[in-house]
Amino acid sequence: MYVPVRDCSGNAGLVVSTDAGITWTEHVVPNSKTQSHGSDPSIAIDKNNRVYFSYVAGNADNTEGHTHVQVSDDHGATWSRDFDLGASHGIRNAVFPEAIGGDKGRAAVGFLGTDRAGNYESLTFPGIWYLFIATTYDGGNTWTVVNATPNDPVQGVGGIWQGGGGNENRNLLDFNEVTMDDKGRVLFGYSDGCVGDCVGNPSQNSFTAFMRVARQSGGKTLLASQDALTDTTKAQLPKAPCLSGSRDQFATHLTWKAPDNGGADITGYQILRGTAAGAESVLVNNTGTSKTAYTDTTANPTTMKYYYVVKAINKKGVGPKSNEIAPDVVPLPPPESACVGSGLTKLTDSVGDTLGGPGTDLKSFQIAQPDAPDGVIKLYFTINTDPGVSPQPVGSSWYVAMKLVSGTTTTYKGVHMTWLGTTPTFESYTPAPNSSGGIDGRFVTGGTQKPAEPESTYDAANGKVVIVVKASDLGLAAGSTINGFVSAVSQTTNPTGTGPAATALLDQMPESLAYANSYTVADSQACASATPTPTPTATPTPTPHGKKPTPKPH
Repeated sequence: MYVPVRDCSGNAGLVVSTDAGITWTEHVVPNSKTQSHGSDPSIAIDKNNRVYFSYVAGNADNTEGHTHVQVSDDHGATWSRDFDLGASHGIRNAVFPEAIGGDKGRAAVGFLGTDRAGNYESLTFPGIWYLFIATTYDGGNTWTVVNATPNDPVQGVGGIWQGGGGNENRNLLDFNEVTMDDKGRVLFGYSDGCVGDCVGNPSQNSFTAFMRVARQSGGKTLLASQDALTDTTKAQLPKAPCLSGSRDQFATHLTWKAPDNGGADITGYQILRGTAAGAESVLVNNTGTSKTAYTDTTANPTTMKYYYVVKAINKKGVGPKSNEIAPDVVPLPPPESACVGSGLTKLTDSVGDTLGGPGTDLKSFQIAQPDAPDGVIKLYFTINTDPGVSPQPVGSSWYVAMKLVSGTTTTYKGVHMTWLGTTPTFESYTPAPNSSGGIDGRFVTGGTQKPAEPESTYDAANGKVVIVVKASDLGLAAGSTINGFVSAVSQTTNPTGTGPAATALLDQMPESLAYANSYTVADSQACASATPTPTPTATPTPTPHGKKPTPKPH
């Protein structure tokens, strides 16, 4: 039994038991300088009992951290074959190594890496991170290293925090693991912190934590019994993709999972379409790209059914067809406008996931900016929930927290409906740190509250919270950009404020609590020709007037 230890007097180490845990022996891996906030090491053992110890070693000034592997054949007493896994790709900082052993002499290590040096935990760190998989078939003498996510970064600009607390770039949380399937193919599970617009522009990191699995699709596996089934001397045709898609009144949108490439890079895809099942003909002979998506804008909206299949192409030729799909036409809704109704939808949430009572199950958040003929820009924040009750429990709050970035300075603002009695209080405020040090919309910096506008309402029956504030109360003006939103419902048992630990989240969006999407404040007359944002017709819960208590926390 082997248990890795991140730091043993400045080097990585492990403790070993050969008697089912009755006694333990500590060993230190030589020349394995650790980092103060470095990743935990990982241990793999092949079927010949060779131990592979993977770790991140820092340099003297802690500006670089390289993933290394050393091997031992005597249960960790001595080590050899020190190998820098990222050197072939120019990796200068790495995190989260995870190792798996296979048959004799076979092992794999996955890790996140970037080619930038510097303080990789800083929010200003410029490196872009990818998942790398290293594999050995000769006991660690040599390693083959591939970038498993070359077109889809795992984390964009903004660093990766490895300490505790609520830092924004702590989003990945070391949620990584490696294993293999019954054929010996390596599978690596990881959190994806760069999604949506970040994929094409990693300078705008999303700080998410979406779960992903990278799967070995070709080449020799970790099980020697599969070698006879894996011809690595010449390329084979790629396997069939897994196709899915949707269709609206304008186009058909196809996406698919890239198949096993047959030992040669996929260079394109063939798209086939037909009006009857099994009768597809070539629509696009070769897309000329490995991108796994295609939009068919030639689809006639009057044709009830189109059937599609896709084939992968490598240097060997065109592979077999995918599964067949025939998506129904689902018309797109009219485009949203910040000038009309509740405005633009910025956040959504799945229903039925609340921990609270009626009115706490979040559905969506919208922002609107109606015409301002008097020149005073007002922003309408609408939080949509399941039907609620009025009054809500004392100490409960519905809030929207915002991230504001100006050059290298990041600040935060919030708006909320909070219950201090039988009627709600609507305010803007500056969020305060939680017990871990991260800025948290649940908590209010004392003295920063400003009353919201009288248009603010709570329509409990329809589950609609509308908080209206002057843009200037948030420090915003025409042209200012809100760089991200988080919305949540919280409950404290002590609304007069005894500390952050007293306040619990009942529901939130996004689930990751990573700030998402953006909004740029328009000129006061930008919506002059649009239909005004209607005032809710339901009987509103009155907004209290006069001096309000300071809720710390909500």
